[in-house]
Amino acid sequence: MSTITFNDAAADLGGVWDEVERNRRHVVIKRQGHEDMALVPAEEIAGIEETRLLLGSPENSARLLQSLHRMQRGEGETMTVQELAARYGIHEADL
Repeated sequence: MSTITFNDAAADLGGVWDEVERNRRHVVIKRQGHEDMALVPAEEIAGIEETRLLLGSPENSARLLQSLHRMQRGEGETMTVQELAARYGIHEADL
């Protein structure tokens, strides 16, 4: 993660944006008298939010951890997304 001043970021926002997009590294923008902010790919924020939601419930966290342990012991099964959707009656339009 790199750090840049607000003024430098404002002067070259396109370049900073391109760097984040190209390298997938966050850039922290510092502005005097304000909280630091970060420029991060939106897709990454969406992933973080999804993880937070999945792990936000103790019951769901325990279930996911149990599933991970079963997979590590070789007890899981492999299937495509299409096979999984068919098994549970999920149609592409539902996603």
